[in-house]
Amino acid sequence: MQDSVLKSTLNFLPWKFDRTLCESELVINTTPKGILDSFANDLTVKPLGTFFDVIYDSWPTAFAAAWTKSGSSVISGLDLLIAQGIEQIRLFTGMDIEIREISAFLKLELSSK
Repeated sequence: MQDSVLKSTLNFLPWKFDRTLCESELVINTTPKGILDSFANDLTVKPLGTFFDVIYDSWPTAFAAAWTKSGSSVISGLDLLIAQGIEQIRLFTGMDIEIREISAFLKLELSSK
């Protein structure tokens, strides 16, 4: 993974909708809930990469829904929340946890709430 990071380019974009969003391999949104939603209607072409939105409540955000509707991949903040929780269990207990199994269970449980 370190090699991938060293070969990557990181761009911080101005606060406006820009074609660069659709041309990037990975777009990470860490803004508060609803902030990016005003750009949902501007998403008129299929983005090249994956959109990772750290928001998990209320899901999906309007922008994540628009990205999904375009046919491109989206990662929910719920995935981040679950991964952080599993890592905390491992760190606090020292237990070797079956990540895929517990992740699938938690995702199912939390999605139904």
